[in-house]
Amino acid sequence: MGTQMLTSREAAQYLKLRPSTVTRKARTGQIRGSKVGGEWRFARHDLDYWRKNGGEDQYERLVDEGLVDLALERMSNPGHEWISVDEMRRRLGL
Repeated sequence: MGTQMLTSREAAQYLKLRPSTVTRKARTGQIRGSKVGGEWRFARHDLDYWRKNGGEDQYERLVDEGLVDLALERMSNPGHEWISVDEMRRRLGL
């Protein structure tokens, strides 16, 4: 089973935001997304991560600290656990 990809409208419904807010956050790097044929697409697991980790505030902290890719890599493994930013820092010795 592949990664479930959502359109801007679907992502907005899922996050309970307006589509324009979702695309603005994607353009500024606050929400991870990619353009496919000129349209934004969002991986469901990226949206889940953003939402479960405090939305905007926690995600921005992770981006600033370069931890997003590491966190997403760990999330893609079966049996991953959700941990706070502070716990992730502690485990990584940061």
